[in-house]
Amino acid sequence: MSMSHLRPWIFLFVAGVASTAAADELPWKAFESKEGRFVVEFPGVPRPRHNSRPTAKFGTLEQHMFLLEVPNTGVFSVSYMDYPRGAIDKYQADQLLDDARDTVLKIAKGKLLSETKVTMGGFPGRAIVFEGANNLVFSAHYYVARERVYSALAYVPKGSGDSPYVKRFLDSFKLQ
Repeated sequence: MSMSHLRPWIFLFVAGVASTAAADELPWKAFESKEGRFVVEFPGVPRPRHNSRPTAKFGTLEQHMFLLEVPNTGVFSVSYMDYPRGAIDKYQADQLLDDARDTVLKIAKGKLLSETKVTMGGFPGRAIVFEGANNLVFSAHYYVARERVYSALAYVPKGSGDSPYVKRFLDSFKLQ
């Protein structure tokens, strides 16, 4: 599974392209994607993005992403990709989660700090934290649910990795 979608996020963070308000100045609001079958709280209004992503095993998949960058605070995003029916079974879920972790670490030139197996609604997942290039700390939750892989990811400047904003964002992500 390709995680190259992180490249524009890193650019946006480093370039500081977006609203100038800090996260504590923005209202936290529930964001629901009926099509995506999830709800999450963002410290502002995320921008939707859609990209086609080539994969080695499954051909080209459509990635649906919702992204919010808050300068001097962090970047918050949720994305999901639908896999062909039958492509994901319970034995492949761990491999997809491993691939997601390895790909994001490679793209971000990251060093894994922690990884925990998690579940949500009986669906397998991973919670990872890693240091990346440009003095960024990434926290991500990945889940495999039915024929879909979800990513809830936040990254902040190093030293802000235990940010209450990151915790609130990731804790608020729920599958429906």
